[in-house]
Amino acid sequence: MRPQKPGSRRGGPKQAQSGAEIAAYRTVVALYQQNKFEEALKAVNRLLSEAPRYADAWNLMGIMLNNLSRPREAIAALEQARHCGTTSVAPLINLAKSHLMLGEIEKSADVARSAIRLDPRGVDGHLALARARMRGGDAAGALQALQLALIATPKSAELRGMRARLLSQTGRHADALKDLDIVLKLSPSVMARIERSGLLSKLGRAEEGLRGLEQLLSEHPGNADVLLAMAQYYFHEKEDRPTANEFYRRSLEARFDSRTAGLLVFSLLATRGPEEAANVEAAHDLTVRCIDESRFDAESSSNFVSALVHTADFGRLSKIDQWGLAGYWARTNVPGALHGLLSRVETRADRVRLLDLHRLWGDLLVKKAAMAPPLPALRRDTHRKKIRVGLMSSDLRHHPVSYFALPIFEHYDPSLFELYAYSFYPKAPDRVQEYITSKTTVFRTLVGGSDWSVARQMIEDELDIIFEFGGSTHLNRISVLAHRVAPIQASWLGYPNSIGLPTIDRILVDPYIKPAPDLLVEQPFEMPQTWVTLGRIGFNDQAALAEAPPLIANGHVTFGTANNPMKYTPRLLALWSRVLQEVPGSRFLFIRPEGAVPAFSQHIITEFAANGIDGSRISFRPVRGQHLPHYNEIDIALDCVPHTGGTTTCECLWMGVPVVTKAGEAFYERLSLSNLSNAGLGDLCVSTDDGYVRTAVALASDRPRLVELKKELRTRVRRSPLCDEEGWVRAWQDEIRRLVAPGAWS
Repeated sequence: MRPQKPGSRRGGPKQAQSGAEIAAYRTVVALYQQNKFEEALKAVNRLLSEAPRYADAWNLMGIMLNNLSRPREAIAALEQARHCGTTSVAPLINLAKSHLMLGEIEKSADVARSAIRLDPRGVDGHLALARARMRGGDAAGALQALQLALIATPKSAELRGMRARLLSQTGRHADALKDLDIVLKLSPSVMARIERSGLLSKLGRAEEGLRGLEQLLSEHPGNADVLLAMAQYYFHEKEDRPTANEFYRRSLEARFDSRTAGLLVFSLLATRGPEEAANVEAAHDLTVRCIDESRFDAESSSNFVSALVHTADFGRLSKIDQWGLAGYWARTNVPGALHGLLSRVETRADRVRLLDLHRLWGDLLVKKAAMAPPLPALRRDTHRKKIRVGLMSSDLRHHPVSYFALPIFEHYDPSLFELYAYSFYPKAPDRVQEYITSKTTVFRTLVGGSDWSVARQMIEDELDIIFEFGGSTHLNRISVLAHRVAPIQASWLGYPNSIGLPTIDRILVDPYIKPAPDLLVEQPFEMPQTWVTLGRIGFNDQAALAEAPPLIANGHVTFGTANNPMKYTPRLLALWSRVLQEVPGSRFLFIRPEGAVPAFSQHIITEFAANGIDGSRISFRPVRGQHLPHYNEIDIALDCVPHTGGTTTCECLWMGVPVVTKAGEAFYERLSLSNLSNAGLGDLCVSTDDGYVRTAVALASDRPRLVELKKELRTRVRRSPLCDEEGWVRAWQDEIRRLVAPGAWS
């Protein structure tokens, strides 16, 4: 919001100020308009020391503090403006924005309602209420607020633009485009043209959208918003992260703000290739700058947290209240941020609270889906004898998901089942995807389009049951399942916990992983022995075993991990340090690409040193993809707790490396318990920290067993339920047939 003219009262009488005070205020406004916020803040503080009841000055201070991403301080200034006797709505509108920046949805809505009571025919209060309702996932309430505002001001481009954004968020992209076309006639602004290009992408007209952005860029080459839109296009539509990063950087150079910084951090962390380590380091540096300059707000928080997690910067992480932000993440559709909290549960109350946060996210997603146009009713061809199974994932390619999913495509019974696969991966198919395509009845690549249009396609395919394999990971569209696309909807592989959608009926488990019923949203889809089977893509003899564990040549035991840093916590590294203290001369090896990132290695070594372990005992193998041979450098893998390993534990077993784990109550605390138990190593699963240390120390001293496991473990795994691909698929089919009888519904 722009600062008011001296003494102006939007909705109230003029406030008398001296000529000197008005002149000082004009100086502050001039500094503000030049983006010299720090100088302006000093000037406004001097003014307020002389005129402490100057409401406009307090309001302007609040505006500047919001612009500096300091909403808590802004609230204090704006409350002062309210208490100066002003009847202007301006401080209220800015106060609502401050609360929204902090994720305080209901407080923002309450302040907006106060503004509406003060000026019922004004637009700003209704806009503020709509923003709060949108952020809180209440699409109906937001639309109502906008409609009331449009009655008062039917030709407001701002209102129609906001309604277009809301309609788009609820999947009504065609209706949103109509509103935006009206906006462009009323006020052909740069932002409206940017939004129109984005809508065209959502309507499957991405190239047309790009042409619009390129035209804008030629007209406004230094415009931060245009550069940001180009970055978003290349990130989301083209999966071209280096190009996206360059546009994000150019946008930041034009205008530094926390939102763009957070988006660049996210993109840098997701950029692979030879510059990966430099990108992670750059993401950490940018995050540190934003935090140190107080440019940290709720909207960008999940990206900044991710950068700190990937560099093990526990010191700065401790200053961020992740549990406090979790409700905001759930309400604003950032479920991936909840994934990081799996490693931070300590009590049963934490586990239940985390599940409730997932439920909150899922319920809001279903409410949003309900705002979309009606979909056709589920139906089935009554003459069809085969069960039609949907398999939904963007990772049906050379990806860890396919390591476990491939056996389905290779061993299902085509006389009983039809497989319909759905992918949202935008790049050309690799050999694995081509092979999987050849094994399916139908393979659909549904890039672009709304959740509603994808759901309609799935409904038209008349599925009996659908499995989603991706969870909330990048490129997967679990939100499609907020629309009911099959009579039974199930989850497997992509997310080691209840995702929270009430429309997902089942989650695939086994007797080891299955937690207590109150720690699941879904009903179990229970397999008799193991929740995964090891397909030949990820588990084959190309990854050669060493002849003996490394302790034979090294003369010392090497512990290690290849688990994602999102599972690391100070408590976990303290536990690993206890093991190292009890095994003299032992070492610890991290097989992680982050090992080449200076911030990561330094923070890890510092954390071990704080627990009495010299940095010379810690080493790193910074590899991505071709990491299996490096398991030959580890004698014993120490599992992460509470969020245990999944793929990494299977890889360890395949490479002859035993894993010591601690099992807890929740799904994500029991992954290794399942894998180890099925491999005949259930004695390496414990339930306490002390038991974890004792088990690791005892195994480290049992050289004969380590030698034997190195030689025999892969053979054992081959003979175990983990590698009984045909048996696993038969059991999976049997459970589907139990749940879905052909012809049972129409």
